[in-house]
Amino acid sequence: MRAERAAVDIFKLTTGKHHFSFEPGGSFFSGFSDELFRAPDVKVEVDLDKNDTMITAILALTGDVELTCDRSNDTFREPVSGTHRLVFKFGEEDEDVDDELSIIGRNTQKLDLSQAIYDFIALAVPVKKLHPRFRTDDIGGEGETGNENVLLIYSTSTAPDEDEEENKTPDPRWLALSALKNNKN
Repeated sequence: MRAERAAVDIFKLTTGKHHFSFEPGGSFFSGFSDELFRAPDVKVEVDLDKNDTMITAILALTGDVELTCDRSNDTFREPVSGTHRLVFKFGEEDEDVDDELSIIGRNTQKLDLSQAIYDFIALAVPVKKLHPRFRTDDIGGEGETGNENVLLIYSTSTAPDEDEEENKTPDPRWLALSALKNNKN
């Protein structure tokens, strides 16, 4: 089911294991300000294990998102996937202890997993967003197409630097220091 918010009514859940599925759509992501990705097509499977003192949630996400290539500004689909574990312990007041552990009040009605789902999708997005045609393959090729019609924002190819020729002659300061060192020995 398409979800605007990924919330689970935990107040009515019995002790034991429960399974939920969410497919966050466009309205789900409109509540988050930055645009790390667009047009997500992601499915999230949530397995909850509730007992008297805590709830353990395992979130498994699969799907893809639309990204903009850092090199060419072309858009492409990037697969995202991952499994994450969250623990919610019952306590007196709500508190986030760390990335995996949160304290929730005993009278909490719903467990909103929306922020966690967004964060996990964002973590699955690579830092360097390269269109697949620019990625190196497993065989050792460069992956670049050689298409001159593609406007590149930046390139990883190294052109000979004019300053390299100047740097081949040793710096006289290093020569002087080396001479001092040799005189001491």
